[in-house]
Amino acid sequence: MSDESTRPSMTPPVETRSPAGPNRLRRRLLVGAASVVPSVYTLSSGAQVAVASNLRCLQEPAVPPQRFTQAPDHWLRAPVYVGRYENGPAYCVTSPQEMCTDVWNPNKGADGSQWVDGAGDMHIVGPNDPVTMANGPRQYGLIYVDREGTIAALDPNAAADIQPATQTCWASVMGSWNAKLG
Repeated sequence: MSDESTRPSMTPPVETRSPAGPNRLRRRLLVGAASVVPSVYTLSSGAQVAVASNLRCLQEPAVPPQRFTQAPDHWLRAPVYVGRYENGPAYCVTSPQEMCTDVWNPNKGADGSQWVDGAGDMHIVGPNDPVTMANGPRQYGLIYVDREGTIAALDPNAAADIQPATQTCWASVMGSWNAKLG
């Protein structure tokens, strides 16, 4: 018997494709190639997923909430100054709220401050358009936020595409971030 018959062949065995199963040689080549080539996998950030899910709660509500209330409720609100404008209630929507009262006459609204009357009309206080401060129960104004979750204003007309938000929605969007309103 010759040495050549007992030596293994240097050429790889030729595998024919069996209709019953996958080609093993091809599988080994693919697995070997994948282990050598670095792979990049794109995974979505947990923060992105959290923000995207939380922004769903910043949609316009089906029933608009009351804009000013005497007690806080489940909507995101801030305390606002209350005054009288032409014998009706008026609510200051200027931020910060310290800019609502006249420094020299605290019983009067500050010139340039913005107030909303009971009918929802906006008034800018001036010499010919006065607001007198009212003594009464504290009021809370609805806060309108934009899609990025930043506080926009107490006035829904202050910026485009701002909506009221519930307190739980706001807490989930902002986490431990502290608002400086009021």
